[in-house]
Amino acid sequence: MTQAYSEDLRKRALGRADRGETIRLIAAELQISASCVSKWRTLYQRPRMLTHGAFEDPEFIKCSQSLDKFRTEYQRVIVNDLWYYDAKRVN
Repeated sequence: MTQAYSEDLRKRALGRADRGETIRLIAAELQISASCVSKWRTLYQRPRMLTHGAFEDPEFIKCSQSLDKFRTEYQRVIVNDLWYYDAKRVN
């Protein structure tokens, strides 16, 4: 079974990534995989998404509402188009 990396190691890797070092360089010098550093960076870029209530982020809510409106309109158009083409095919 693999052992979890320490929080200190994560902080050092993320700090170096924030300063602009490449993921491969960080991974090589800290002797961890590049994919691990990449995953940590992805997770810590949006810390609110990792906590309970993550979907209460105002930016996320606004985007979600826009997507819901688009989805509703798209479904309406598809249903109307299908009805129109089915009606033409029957007649």
